[in-house]
Amino acid sequence: MRYTKEQTAELVKKLSELHDAGLGPKRAADSLGIHYRTAVRLMMDNGMVPRSRPRKAVKVKVDAIEAKYGHSIGKIIEAFRRKGVGQLEAAERLGISNVHLRNICDSLRIPRLGRNNRGHYHPPREQSLAASKKAAEKTSMRLTLGGVTKTLTEWCAELNVPKHVFYGRVKRGWPEENLLSGESPYEKGKGHGGRRV
Repeated sequence: MRYTKEQTAELVKKLSELHDAGLGPKRAADSLGIHYRTAVRLMMDNGMVPRSRPRKAVKVKVDAIEAKYGHSIGKIIEAFRRKGVGQLEAAERLGISNVHLRNICDSLRIPRLGRNNRGHYHPPREQSLAASKKAAEKTSMRLTLGGVTKTLTEWCAELNVPKHVFYGRVKRGWPEENLLSGESPYEKGKGHGGRRV
């Protein structure tokens, strides 16, 4: 619900009286029949309750960790990342909660650590290597059409066809003449389920 300036001023006056009487935002909101968040926002805006300061709390934690290890928090987290330590294990080693470590990373704009092997997904090294090898294979794939051998990228540039489209045609086994002309080897109007001509 939106309040006019007059209504807001009246609410602030009532909240101030209730605050002076010792009521917190929750009880003040209940007694006035307004939403709790509205009461908190009005009370913070008018200095009745302090604003939360997560940055200061994060700074205190960071200072304590840096003093303990003798390095900046960025270097410490990077060392954990190189060793393959996950977020939960790193938080345990630093003596803080996982949430605190996440907040530190977010507030200092440091990339978070990956998840570790405690029931969380962490792709095995072989799997990520296989994916990168497959991607490299796709871009450096050599293809001979009409007696001329070129890479997939070169054929795509010459025929003015997007790489993913041309690669899909090759994988589906289009004949050489259709790859060069761009005409589908399937009957018109049949879509992907059509018969080969």
